[in-house]
Amino acid sequence: LATSALAVGGLGAPAPADASAFGCEYIGGFGFEFKGLSLRAPKGFLCHHISGEGRRITSESAHYGPAPSLYGALTGRVCNWRIDFVYRRAANGRVYRRDRGRTRHRCGYLISRTVERNKRLRYFGTACAQLYVNGKHRARQCHNITR
Repeated sequence: LATSALAVGGLGAPAPADASAFGCEYIGGFGFEFKGLSLRAPKGFLCHHISGEGRRITSESAHYGPAPSLYGALTGRVCNWRIDFVYRRAANGRVYRRDRGRTRHRCGYLISRTVERNKRLRYFGTACAQLYVNGKHRARQCHNITR
């Protein structure tokens, strides 16, 4: 995660700082199939939170829910979903690590995934939460992991 440097009289050196990041990505509505039915998820948000220091992540979570509305409250379910945490290199944008979530074969109004274990990232770059519904990528929310 982002680090900072504190200089005291010019003698300080860059040092990792405890850091966290939180953000939400807007998602337009989308259609999907569930048990032979054609369903539609309304507009919503994928929110992603990371805690850690430097390239060490101590916890990471992502949540999806419909945008506040009567329509969202009545229809805001997604089915056969999973959330992956994906890490890309800053140098070339390539994925070098994927923490794949378990596919949940049920429908949910507010869905989430949390991982509370230490992860040491190999490279600086981006850490993203990605939502899949029926195996199809539907949304991504990312944070920069920098020096």
